[in-house]
Amino acid sequence: MERIASSKLQILQRPRIAPVEPMGGLIKFGLTHAIEAKGEILFASRGSKSLHGWTIGFAQVQRYDTRWTVYRGETPGDGSVFEQNARPPARTQQACFDGDRPGAIWYFDQYKMCWLQSRPNDVYKRFVVDLPDIPGGYPSSEVYFQDNPSGGVQVFVVNGRTKAMNYLQAAQVEIGFCTALIARDPGGVPHFLDCFYWSVHWQYDFRRVPNSMRFQAVQVPGGVKTSVSKIIKGAPPERRLRELLKGGQPTTCTILARRAMSRPHLIETADWRSFDVRR
Repeated sequence: MERIASSKLQILQRPRIAPVEPMGGLIKFGLTHAIEAKGEILFASRGSKSLHGWTIGFAQVQRYDTRWTVYRGETPGDGSVFEQNARPPARTQQACFDGDRPGAIWYFDQYKMCWLQSRPNDVYKRFVVDLPDIPGGYPSSEVYFQDNPSGGVQVFVVNGRTKAMNYLQAAQVEIGFCTALIARDPGGVPHFLDCFYWSVHWQYDFRRVPNSMRFQAVQVPGGVKTSVSKIIKGAPPERRLRELLKGGQPTTCTILARRAMSRPHLIETADWRSFDVRR
C-alpha cells in the first residue's frame, strides 16, 4: 500500500424504483435511475518507478437475493402456487461474486465502459483502469461504477395439482450488494480502499382485472424502496464478503440466478392457501 497516498469513493446517483411494467406474460421490476459511483486514487511518487502493473476498479458481491411469487386460481378449487427462487434446491448459495464470467476479479473487466445517467454530456467511463507505464507514476486516477438490477415474474402458471391456471397475486424481489473500490498491485494482490452497501426491494400485491390478463400492482407498505450506506474506508467488516470480493470464484450471481429461475422450489395446493414466504 506504500504507493497509494489516498482514495475517495463518491456516490454520483442513488437508485430509484420504477413503476412496474407489463411485458407480455411478465411483470418487470426495474429502476428509473441506476446507481452510479466514482472512485479516485492518488498515488505517491516514487521517482523513476512507474505504476505499470497496477490496476484499479470496482468489485461487487451480492449479499442476498430473495425472490418469491404467489399465484391463486379464480376459484378455491383451482388451487394456489408458491414459487421460491431464493432457497435450496433452487438457489444453492446466497452470497456470490457479481462478475460477468466465472473466475472474474472485477465487476466488469477493463474492456467494458459505461455511459453515466448522472453525466449525460460526458464521455463513456471505464469500470477498470490499467495504469500506464509512465516514469514517476501517474499521480491521480479515476474509475466509475454503474449497476441497474431488475427482476420479473410471470403473470400466471398452471397448477400441477389442479391443472388450472393460477394468476399472480403477490411477489417480492429483494437484492443486497456490497461494492468495493480496489487497487491490485503488480503481483495481483487486492488492496481494499473504500466500500459501501446498497439494496433494492420490490414487493407488491396484484389484483387481476376480471376476464383479462391485466394486473393492478399495489405496493406493500414499506416494501418498495432502495438504500445506500455511508462510505466505509477499507474493506467490509464481514470476512466472507472480503473473501468473495477478491474474485476468482467458480460461479457468478448471474449463473446462480438463472439456475434458480429454471428450477424453482414449488408448493402447489388444491385450495386457496396462505404461504409462509420464509420457507
